[in-house]
Amino acid sequence: MIRGKSEDQSRWQARKVGNDHAMGKEEKILGNHTSQNGETAEKGRTSTVVSVQRALSILNCLGESEEMLGVTEMSRILGLHKSTVSRLAATLAQNGYVSQDPETAKYRLGMRLVGLGTRVLEQIDLRGIARPYLEQLMGLTEETVHLGILDVNQVVYVDKIESTQVLTMKSRVGSKVPVHCTALGKVLLASLSREELKEIIFSCSFDRYTPNTMTNVGEFEKQIGWVREQGYAIDDEEHELGIRCVAAPIMDHSGGVIAAISVSGPTIRVTRERLELFIPNVLAVSRKISRALGYVAD
Repeated sequence: MIRGKSEDQSRWQARKVGNDHAMGKEEKILGNHTSQNGETAEKGRTSTVVSVQRALSILNCLGESEEMLGVTEMSRILGLHKSTVSRLAATLAQNGYVSQDPETAKYRLGMRLVGLGTRVLEQIDLRGIARPYLEQLMGLTEETVHLGILDVNQVVYVDKIESTQVLTMKSRVGSKVPVHCTALGKVLLASLSREELKEIIFSCSFDRYTPNTMTNVGEFEKQIGWVREQGYAIDDEEHELGIRCVAAPIMDHSGGVIAAISVSGPTIRVTRERLELFIPNVLAVSRKISRALGYVAD
């Protein structure tokens, strides 16, 4: 009886080992299959990313060219196979991102990009984009920071980050200040063409606000030339006695100056020496905002 039970047990254990072996083999096969699927999916994603990058390189290539380009020319410039360029360019053309001349078969950028570019410009929020940088600048200098735009012969404050110091400025968002005696105004004027500058100067009354206000047109034009060369402007108690200021321009995607930022404070804190220390900070932050608005330096 004992021997029979052992034989049954042995046969059961043998079957179990066989089943376990079969299951292990099946799991291994399933595991390999899953792994292969994962590798295939990963390869697919990589291939898609590469295709997107190549398509973007075609758009950049056409954007940088002054003339229409054919498949052979783009292939040579980009270092891609002609069949790859041809396939991607055809796909871009089908979607309106590039257009092909039916006679020469050469490509140029498509009108779909014009629509997208317009939407980008519409969605740009100067205040929203600039604000974190303005707050950063106030933190660096601990003085009041303004964001201003040109309105004919005046500057409009469109944003302000108040200093945390006890003694602060009385300016407010929406108020206007003259261009001829403020750092913001001088920076904005320096970006204009000579014809535009003369037109605005002609419209200015050049009122004297302090003993330091410049009222001589010839001298003022020389100062604007200096601002254009230096890339920043200074207001040394020219608009308000007891206030000093330094400003720098903000540029958009086209390279045009659309606004300016400044740091202002009372002369008891903002000495001429301390104002000089502010200049690198103001210039650095103005460049950051410009880049955030799409400006690309040469």
